[in-house]
Parts: sequence; structure tokens; C-alpha cells
Amino acid sequence: MIRVDGVSVVFNAGTALENRVLDNFSVDVPQGQFVTVIGSNGAGKSTLLNVLAGEVAVASGRVLIAEQDVTRLPASERAGLVARVFQDPRAGTCETLTVEEQKLTALMVTHSMRHALALGDRTLMLHECRVVLDVAGSERKSMTVDDLIARFRAQHGEELDSDSLLLA
Repeated sequence: MIRVDGVSVVFNAGTALENRVLDNFSVDVPQGQFVTVIGSNGAGKSTLLNVLAGEVAVASGRVLIAEQDVTRLPASERAGLVARVFQDPRAGTCETLTVEEQKLTALMVTHSMRHALALGDRTLMLHECRVVLDVAGSERKSMTVDDLIARFRAQHGEELDSDSLLLA
């Protein structure tokens, strides 16, 4: 189980370069769920993963992994609870096993809408550091890339204009 509860991350706080990347961000991922996370550049996808790993400190909010509050723990103290598998699985620790074989709770960041719908069992779309779409189950299984784009437009009121998301 992963719970991100009201997390805010601010880089260069109090300076002219202040950048709020996550703002009161919340998401719950039940044990064993495989979530694909998609979004344009700067949406907060990598920051979310870095918060979970303990590489980025939060300004406010809480992070729970396996019901343990890890918000203030450094990455080294989270090692038994969270790990990363990189795009090249040989760079990780479990190169021969799939997420399903390991029965892991997983978040996968991708820029490909096609991959976001083909892998895992839930898709989160981030935009401007917020979840703008969260689909799972039968609704997700029947979705196409065109459906994702239409839902984004309907819920956010603007066109999705990221070539990396549309063309991947």
C-alpha cells in the first residue's frame, strides 16, 4: 500500500526561482496494484517517484508505505520498503521477474499513452502537478488513446498538446 496524502514539494522555496511541483497532492495505491503514471513534461511524475523513494523532501503532507509513515525518512531507511526499476530492467535488482510475478505494488512513469493503457491495471494522468484523470477496471480496459485525449479535454477544458504523449 502506498499513500501520498496532501503532499507539497517546493523547489528553491522563497527565491525568485521558486517552483511548486506538487501542491496538496494525494493518491492511494492498494497493495498489489500496478499503476501507470502519464503526463507532460513538468507534470510532477518524476517528482512523485522521487518523493516515494526519499530522494526529494516534502514541504508538507505525508507519505505512507506499507502503513508506515516514511515522510521524514531518508532514502537509505526506506530501502526495505521501496525500490526502483529503471527503464533498462538490468539496471534494477529483479531483471528476470515481471511486476506480476513479484506481486509488487508498482508505479510506472511513461510518456506513452499507449503504454499507459496497455500495462498495469490503473492509469493516472498528471497535468500541472495534479491528477486530472484516474481510470481503472473495466472503464480503463476499454479505453483508447483517443478516449484519454477526449477525457482530458472534457475534464480540463484544454487540448492536450504534448507531442511526446501523443506520438509515443
